Amino acid sequence: MGLFDSFEQEGGVIKLISITQKSVADTWKNRELAEKWGLWLQELEIFTKLPLFFQLFIKDKHFKDLLFEILAGVPDQETTNMQQQNDKQAEAVKLTYKIIKEMFQVSKKGDLREKAAENGLIGKILLRLKEVTGELGRRLVEDDREEAKEEKENKEEEKVEEKTETKPTKSHLKNKRKGVGYTTGVGKNWNVSQYIKNKKVKSEQITYLIDILSSFFRTKNWTPTEDIVNSILQSCLLPLIENAFRTGSLLDMMSFSKLYISYLKLVRVFSKNKILSFTLIEIDPRLKPKQLEPIYKLIEKLNDLVSIYNSCLQSQADNDSEKDADTLIIEIKKTSKSVLKTIERLKGGQREEFYANALHLPLNECYPMLLKNLRFDTMDMKNKNGEYVHHYISSYSTTVSQTKINRLAQELADLSNALPIDHTNAIFVRVDRERVDLMKALVMGAVGTPYAHGAYEFDIYCNQNYPKDPPKMNLTTTGCSAVRFNPNLYACGKVCLSLLGTWRGNSTENWDPKISTILQVLLSTQAIIMSEDIYFNEPGFEGEAGTPDGERKNEGYSNIIRYCSTKYAMLEQIKNPPPGFETIIRRHFFLKRDEIMKDLRKWVEDANVNEALYTGLVSDHNYNWANKFKNKGVYEKMLREVVDELEKELYQLPEPSGHDLVPVLSKQSKSQQVHKDINEGAAKLDNIEAEEEEIINTTSEINVDKEEVKDRWSRYIGAMGIEAVAKQAKSNVFLSGASAAGIEVAKNIVLAGCKTFTLHDTLNATMADLAGQFFLQPGDVGKNRALASVNRLQQLNRYVKCMSETTSLPDTEEALTQAGFANYDVVC
Repeated sequence: MGLFDSFEQEGGVIKLISITQKSVADTWKNRELAEKWGLWLQELEIFTKLPLFFQLFIKDKHFKDLLFEILAGVPDQETTNMQQQNDKQAEAVKLTYKIIKEMFQVSKKGDLREKAAENGLIGKILLRLKEVTGELGRRLVEDDREEAKEEKENKEEEKVEEKTETKPTKSHLKNKRKGVGYTTGVGKNWNVSQYIKNKKVKSEQITYLIDILSSFFRTKNWTPTEDIVNSILQSCLLPLIENAFRTGSLLDMMSFSKLYISYLKLVRVFSKNKILSFTLIEIDPRLKPKQLEPIYKLIEKLNDLVSIYNSCLQSQADNDSEKDADTLIIEIKKTSKSVLKTIERLKGGQREEFYANALHLPLNECYPMLLKNLRFDTMDMKNKNGEYVHHYISSYSTTVSQTKINRLAQELADLSNALPIDHTNAIFVRVDRERVDLMKALVMGAVGTPYAHGAYEFDIYCNQNYPKDPPKMNLTTTGCSAVRFNPNLYACGKVCLSLLGTWRGNSTENWDPKISTILQVLLSTQAIIMSEDIYFNEPGFEGEAGTPDGERKNEGYSNIIRYCSTKYAMLEQIKNPPPGFETIIRRHFFLKRDEIMKDLRKWVEDANVNEALYTGLVSDHNYNWANKFKNKGVYEKMLREVVDELEKELYQLPEPSGHDLVPVLSKQSKSQQVHKDINEGAAKLDNIEAEEEEIINTTSEINVDKEEVKDRWSRYIGAMGIEAVAKQAKSNVFLSGASAAGIEVAKNIVLAGCKTFTLHDTLNATMADLAGQFFLQPGDVGKNRALASVNRLQQLNRYVKCMSETTSLPDTEEALTQAGFANYDVVC
């Protein structure tokens, strides 16, 4: 028997580790390193109780030296290089877990797993997973009053903290608007390369931990105990996998394919285990935070993405996809097949189906029902003569870069689920059947802007250097160059946006092939350019916001857009739908016709009420329209005429076909259908069933310095800049009015993210409110609308603290200040 064998047998190893732990905990001055190395030593103490572990561990001279270094306190020196120590600690953890992983891969014996379970190995792995990822676990809440009590205590603590904070001055309350499409100065401090490097290191650590769990549970000789299953359900493991599959795009998955393959393999292991397979379906609703969507449904969606990806690749004659991508695709298919068998076993072969007469449902429900499956498709962009009808045909290259095609296949697969599909704002994309680098997008103007309800067509092309070069994009809905729809949307169709390289911007505002996508470009165009502050989008003119002349010129520019949007983006689109979008145009305008006419009639009413100026920049950009509308009454007369003509066309549109009236919702029941939103993990609105007394505990804020936050908001940061996101995350928002329109605004604010959100309303819910206020349920009739809605809002984003206010608002500025309104950054 060797010296170390005898040392281990006599309990020397455990004693040595225990002494080292005590030394680190009691004597080290560097508490950050003490905490990190202390956690590793705790794990080591458990691992050494497993057969063969210490023999394998001590064989590595590096480990032996490291243990004695820590015992001697070598890392705890004033001259210690923290980065080197962090790297050394991370490497020690990785190699330690490599030994554990290999142990369970080699041995399928149940006694080894029994011993590991007795010594809490799974608990330590799950704890380490939480420490690495920052992902929160779930907890079993038997009585909702416990959560309400805890939330009340948290509020009291926050009130004490707020008293110590400096209140903003009146100058802070001014809403300073900035232009877009040019450099804004945001995002200078975000180091993309360092971010990606850190993410890669973290993904390697997570991969090792997930692989250990797969090796541990991959055996028929041992059955997990009830305690093991409960520890998994209440750990960060399931939320981690759910978020990875729900918010991770196919592009992200292929960039970190090893990590996602590890996730998929673990899911397969669980699906083949009779006990653990129940974690893949809907979990106990008492576990909080609530599960948004079970893992098996997320796997179904991944399989759908794979189908689109393969379809894009097959459209090219010679495709040579990347090896990692091929492996990931195979793993997704294998996992989907395995999970499908498991679900059929657990659910007796019955699949949920929901049929509904869509036209009898509120607009916010029927619109996505009848249009969500049309978000992405292929089309033939050639005319009858076989010639391409596309703005960039002159730039079109007959050769195709395989790098470009592989990247596009990943991005386009993601678009099928990631494009917004709401009656307030939606985007649709078509690609050519033969050349997926030729695209068209139909961007619907957002409600509340002069572009509202309009359908704007863009031509998009990715050249041979894509993704190194940004895509090219041109607006084709211009009335044959009759109107400049925005300072950043020229009459010739040019789109001025730093992401496209058509305007100078800071490095983090420009196109970055590692993180920028076509989806970002489309969302930026819809949300940033096509906004209500048209005049102030011009560089150098944002300073006029809030001034009398500036506001009147913005109204004048907006009037031109309202008229031209009605004429060219609505009326002309109905009469001559753009090829490939015909069905979308018919359904969009049929379903929204009542809403459209209500808004347009209001535009006509306001035509001679709101003051407007058509001079300066307004005239420079749209001289002909400004020259007409500057004459009193002309704008109102011309708008009324085109609105009347549009009304006739709207009410002549045929109803969607019978097939559209009873859609199958992707084999999912209404109560479980989840809408995938780009703001990382938002629940579908009709799936939120929180009771009034149920409080979601929000212990986290959007801290852009945290890696898990950067992961979830990475595309938003890439488009908007990290400083803009950080500023938004610290804002306190107050919204008055929980009506159908108000709750739509509230939903978008909470999804986008802020520090606190207060919903105010003094009215009680009525039966009439149920038709449009989608957060209200029949049981809420008679209750205050804000109080009944706030907890359902909270479920959309755990990073935002949602509150309600039911008292009447003060009627003077002084009273508003005394009531604390100076503490809000935005009041609407």
